[in-house]
Amino acid sequence: MRDEQGRIEVTALPNPHEKFAEYIRDRGGVQVWRNINLSNRDAGDMYTPALTETGEPTPKPHWSVAPGEVITDITRFRFCVEQREVKRLRIALRMGSQGLMIKLTDNSSAKLRKWLGVIEEKYGKSPCYHWDGWDGKDAVITIPIFEDESVAPGALVQKIHVRDGSTQAGKAEGPVLTVTDVTNHKPVDGPGQAHCVCHLSDGSWEFIWNLKTVKGV
Repeated sequence: MRDEQGRIEVTALPNPHEKFAEYIRDRGGVQVWRNINLSNRDAGDMYTPALTETGEPTPKPHWSVAPGEVITDITRFRFCVEQREVKRLRIALRMGSQGLMIKLTDNSSAKLRKWLGVIEEKYGKSPCYHWDGWDGKDAVITIPIFEDESVAPGALVQKIHVRDGSTQAGKAEGPVLTVTDVTNHKPVDGPGQAHCVCHLSDGSWEFIWNLKTVKGV
């Protein structure tokens, strides 16, 4: 995935920022390997150093990828620092047709696809999901929080226009405000979320993913 500025969004955790910087400094750059697996389009790309320790081109790491570009500028990347939970669904499972795999039931699969679309529309980000719960039957949907979205008290921010289909949707607008505090979100019901409510200098508050940091004014 790429953002509006053309940066490659790296959502793998732990954050590989330092490792990529080392590849650029010592190993000829970061080799992007594009996912070509038609059976798993969501698998994402792979990344390796461009050169081996002996200075040879890094061999293809897996049959499911093809060589892309070599990147030598760390600012071409946007790194995720957290996968934040935004929705938890109860799902049902069934055995696959060969009896070797456990899969979602048709209803649960449709339910998950529906909510992935809802979350992407709401937050303007491609969501991920994983399984959780005492019996493994919770589908946890998360969205990536990137380095430039992780704010602390004293940060300068602008609010992002609601994604309403207008030309301003998803763009930063309004006055530059100062974050005075960052607190946890405690809903009436359901799980809370840590470090996501930003209190602002104009007396208002906003979720961290609805703010854009401003480097300086």
